Amino acid sequence: LPKDVRGILWIKDRGYSDHNLFAQIDDGKGFFLIRIKTSSLPVVTTIRSGLADRHLGKPLDRSLAFGVVDIDARFNVKGGKRVFRVVGIPVAKNKKGEADWIWLATNLPVSMAAATVGIAYRIRWNVENLFRVLKTVGRFDQIRSGNPAVIQVFIAASLIGLAISQAICAAMRIERPSSEPSLHRVFAMLLANLGGLLAAAASGSLATALVPFVAALW
Repeated sequence: LPKDVRGILWIKDRGYSDHNLFAQIDDGKGFFLIRIKTSSLPVVTTIRSGLADRHLGKPLDRSLAFGVVDIDARFNVKGGKRVFRVVGIPVAKNKKGEADWIWLATNLPVSMAAATVGIAYRIRWNVENLFRVLKTVGRFDQIRSGNPAVIQVFIAASLIGLAISQAICAAMRIERPSSEPSLHRVFAMLLANLGGLLAAAASGSLATALVPFVAALW
């Protein structure tokens, strides 16, 4: 972390679930929203929703949660203990058909509803999805050159292609509001057809070339 973390919201996955990091950001007047590990069992000190009162003073038992969980809990940190907010957000059922939760530690104020905290965490998933598409379709992890100029052009071209793909997805949502096009598939189709579309544009026949491309998108 930089020395000055004031006013910054740090959104991180379980790889950064370190209780001392929570305290470091909090002491620096910053904010954190970090998914906690399954091995993290802070002691419940306040219950606002999602757990019965009998859980007060006990380690967090995730198996007995219901609905959106919003509590305060005491974490072990270097030099003592600290109380931070814990939010549990129900997500789609797991492979066994059982309800599952995403558990988040944060120092965001209780004036921000727990459900809103969960929505904020989705920002990190958008970042994850962005890099997944850039790696699997744009092949960011397969650049076979050490030349900085080649790498920069490759990255710029991929990002432009991704931006166009996002614009295509937005147009598809407008045309059919009930649809949710896959950015991954649209990006792959765009790259596969880009050469032909550019050639058609150069020859003045882009409108004709777009017809089968649009049909393939749908």
